[in-house]
Amino acid sequence: MSSTPPTDSRLGEQQLAEWAAERAAIEAAERERTAEVEAAARVARERLVAEVNALPALPGASR
Repeated sequence: MSSTPPTDSRLGEQQLAEWAAERAAIEAAERERTAEVEAAARVARERLVAEVNALPALPGASR
């Protein structure tokens, strides 16, 4: 059985495809992590606003 090795251009195409797949996976992970951080920031902000709103108002101050 005779098998010819891939040409240099095919090796380059394969490497580019692997890099593209790796880049897509990294970008997907970054999007997921960004969404997680944004969700955590919203929760922290909501908690802080609730704590501030629970403080007694200063005399003469309005909310």
